[in-house]
Amino acid sequence: LRDECSYNTLRELGINNPKAAVTADPALDLDIADRNRGRQILSNEGIDADRKIIGISVRRWQNLDDKFESELAKACDYAYEKYGYYTVFLPMQSSRDMTISQNVRRRMKNGSAIIKKRYSVEDMISVMSCFDLCVGMRLHTLIYAAINAVPLIGLVYDPKISSFMEYTHQKYYVDVEELTSQTLKKQIDECIKNYDSVKRDLEENYRELKNKARLNGKYAIELYEKGSVEL
Repeated sequence: LRDECSYNTLRELGINNPKAAVTADPALDLDIADRNRGRQILSNEGIDADRKIIGISVRRWQNLDDKFESELAKACDYAYEKYGYYTVFLPMQSSRDMTISQNVRRRMKNGSAIIKKRYSVEDMISVMSCFDLCVGMRLHTLIYAAINAVPLIGLVYDPKISSFMEYTHQKYYVDVEELTSQTLKKQIDECIKNYDSVKRDLEENYRELKNKARLNGKYAIELYEKGSVEL
């Protein structure tokens, strides 16, 4: 299982297999990015990599409406006006992410950019390494931020997001159904106020989680070769 919440859910369902183990999402075993490659991609997209950047990853989801887009846009404007963070939208799955990203962008008062081309996983991690802050709905956006020790704020549309945030000891996240600009502004304030400690915590947690993620491959090989796993 990739987090403690999933493990606890099994227990609540009465599944008490003694060989259940908590590892980590396999993506956490990916290598830290090539920052120079990320800067080149941003430059190719017409984005100045030298400015402070807040990366935003959102997706289309059920009951999210104009209000969600407007409240998120206000928070992005706030990050720019108070802290100088330029907003860059990072669509992870174009079919679900591009339109809502464009909608939020149109509702902003200040300038912003959107990553338009499709890139490899390694390239996306490299782009993330150039960001100073990440606000994300997509789990793998948050994972890429954690890999690069980029302070992150989770937008929870599914329990896997809050589970990941808790597993990585990150306390800044909010349910998308309850999102207001004031709530997100407060989270941005707190994250920036504690910026250095958040980065250190992410760096320490990443080393531990990378080792746990590697256990997935170890267990898979054991299962294939021996038909059982030694935990």
